[in-house]
Amino acid sequence: MRDIQKVLSAMLAKVPEGEAELRYRLGKIAESAHYTAPDAMAVRWHQALTVLVDLIGEEPTESWQVEVARIFKGDDDVC
Repeated sequence: MRDIQKVLSAMLAKVPEGEAELRYRLGKIAESAHYTAPDAMAVRWHQALTVLVDLIGEEPTESWQVEVARIFKGDDDVC
């Protein structure tokens, strides 16, 4: 099973500093994941997906957005 905290950390490393809302919302999910029971972790994954769709969209256009989406989907061997 993938570790959401590692995934979010890898994603945040690709998000530009100017994307404050995205960085904040993903950071809050990572923080909450520390206190989430393993059997409830799907909630955190769903929250992350919702944030990505809200702030990046379903069709990422910028290179950093594509990288973040690939990390989230597991296309990269980062996590």
